[in-house]
Amino acid sequence: MTTFLLSSLKSRLKQGITQVDQWLLHRVLPYIYHWPGVAALYYLANVNFRREQRTVLAARIQHAAMQRRLHNITPISPLNTQRGLARHKDGIAGIAGNGIAGHPPFENGRNFGHPPISLSAQHATQALSELKRNLHRLEKGLIMRPRKAIFALDYIENTLQLLFTLTTYARTCLIERADPVTAQADATAVGTTPLVQLLTHLDYANQVISAYFAATTDWHLQQQEIAGLPHAFSQWQQLDFAALQNLRQRASVQGEQTVQGLVNHGIHASNINSVPVRTHESNHHTEDVNIPAMGKVPFPAAERVQSDVSYTDFYRLCQQRRSVRHFLPTPVPTPLLQQALYAAALAPSACNRQPYRFIFVNEHPLLAKLAKLPLGTQGYHAHIPAILVVIGDLSAYPLERDRHVIYIDSSLAAMQAMLAMETLGLSSCAINWPDIDRYEIQIKSLLPLADYERVIMLMAVGYADPSAGIPHSEKYVKLDVLPGSHGQINN
Repeated sequence: MTTFLLSSLKSRLKQGITQVDQWLLHRVLPYIYHWPGVAALYYLANVNFRREQRTVLAARIQHAAMQRRLHNITPISPLNTQRGLARHKDGIAGIAGNGIAGHPPFENGRNFGHPPISLSAQHATQALSELKRNLHRLEKGLIMRPRKAIFALDYIENTLQLLFTLTTYARTCLIERADPVTAQADATAVGTTPLVQLLTHLDYANQVISAYFAATTDWHLQQQEIAGLPHAFSQWQQLDFAALQNLRQRASVQGEQTVQGLVNHGIHASNINSVPVRTHESNHHTEDVNIPAMGKVPFPAAERVQSDVSYTDFYRLCQQRRSVRHFLPTPVPTPLLQQALYAAALAPSACNRQPYRFIFVNEHPLLAKLAKLPLGTQGYHAHIPAILVVIGDLSAYPLERDRHVIYIDSSLAAMQAMLAMETLGLSSCAINWPDIDRYEIQIKSLLPLADYERVIMLMAVGYADPSAGIPHSEKYVKLDVLPGSHGQINN
């Protein structure tokens, strides 16, 4: 009886709240919703945005923790650099000891300009995202017309701090790779390892920042702590970067050579020389497609990779890509899925931060649990052979104003992945993931998600059942072409 009364009271309370809400929406809010503070007051007791707010706050906390570690770096002006070298003479050798088997210590143990900084893998990922952003900004500055004699003074020091810190982190990881247990664990990992990606980005940073200092002038006119930055970078190249390259050549990085043969460490597709492509007509054969190599600094538009795909060909590919919900009971090979994600990585993102990652599931029982979790998979979840989960990382955007960028950047990458899958014989269906708290809790119990990450969408992946039906889903185009005088303010 008590349970019945509580249930009845809860139902009536919910009904009353709904009625009040409808009254506000129809009678009051249409006239005052644009007033400052009204929307915040309306949603104060609404739980629908609370998880996003917690995620944004967790991202800010994560970013602040990474910045706090950066602030522990010795300032990189020339005077402090010398003090830093003297004060931290052991540098990375404090971690490396007398070197690993067959490897000498780093450049007499010197760790250029700052003490060893302890970074977690999560903080390193966030630091790399911020470094990528700054490098992208430098590249944009280099291509400006006209180009300034000197620019980026408000973030070049931060860029070098990130660079130095990540170099130290990469060194530590390389030393750990020399351990047989760690090396064996890496050998069983799928895809390009985070260390290989980091090393590739350090190469990229070296080229971009070199081009930046070569193109800028008037450094002698700057304040002392800024004027010494070109020298600080030069010292990094001669000491830290050279030592890192030496260790990289000597240490055994599991899978690096294999990945390099695939897509030059799997990140900079502009440098792809030969991409092994597996097609659906030839599932047991790998074909090499030769693509011209490029450098890692701004290049002329005329030197872009030129595709022979016509608009007609591309339009037919878009017509071919349909949302498939019934698949053959054929396993989806992970390497095939990875090739689609290499194409997805080429999608544009704000300042090249790429604030997303993918989780691929093709084994039970996790696959079955994931497949039936979204609302939109009723009726076909039992026959989904694989699921790709697209995860947005808000730690790449610590400001509230940018909280929606993860949805944009992730969706751009997801669309390229779906088109790439079609060329590989795979079909897909993007599955809506609404912001419902109980579903968020359930998926977080199934997947390794940080507090600052959000599920963007799920994607069913597999080989289409040719006998299954596909909704036609008529499309239309919305386009407004505005005259140049539109929106002008009359003085």
